[in-house]
Amino acid sequence: WGYASARVSYPCGLRHRAPAVTVTGGLTNIKEQMYWLSDHLTSHGFIVITITPYNVLGTPPVWEDAHKAGFAELLSEDRTWWSPIRGRVDRNRMGMVGYSMGGGGALLAASDMGGQVKSVIGMSPFLDTQQPDYERISAATLMLGGSLDFVSTPNSVRSYFQSLPADTSKAIAILRGLNHLDWANLIGGGGTMKNRGRILMTAWLKLQLNGDSSVADVFDGQRH
Repeated sequence: WGYASARVSYPCGLRHRAPAVTVTGGLTNIKEQMYWLSDHLTSHGFIVITITPYNVLGTPPVWEDAHKAGFAELLSEDRTWWSPIRGRVDRNRMGMVGYSMGGGGALLAASDMGGQVKSVIGMSPFLDTQQPDYERISAATLMLGGSLDFVSTPNSVRSYFQSLPADTSKAIAILRGLNHLDWANLIGGGGTMKNRGRILMTAWLKLQLNGDSSVADVFDGQRH
């Protein structure tokens, strides 16, 4: 299946098709450490599958497999008659969100899956020796980094961002005071900067998957 365990969360009273995303952590992370983000996205109308990959000590392709398997599971649930999200997953509005190797895995998956992936978010994405074919990434991509991140440094995040095709919708933010471990619920770090990142991520998905222009000023305008 491409993962060790997963949890699907969905908005209460969901009556229509909704956008759906996969969420993964990074090295050593399990799905529970990313619920701070998944539950927030679900509260804003997204179906979310949060995933623990089959090898939490692996390399970015392991997280690529997890994202792809998450996509497949969401589409399977959409066709399963007893599933609470049967007929509710909008396959034309699906994205991937990952932290560290999970962000690198999302980029690899988006490169391989092309137009199936409409949006990608990388929180301090980390790529080892294997790089995606950036020219094949058509997904609207948000890259987030931390000024105090010495694992996925601001320069490496910028290099991934600059490698994306010129005609791809994309944005980048380096959050002052954020280090690499702050993105996962490990020691309760992150604080204000993680909350700021959550606002950016939610707005990005609303803009790119829902076409909600009311959040555009988070990126260019009053709330920027």
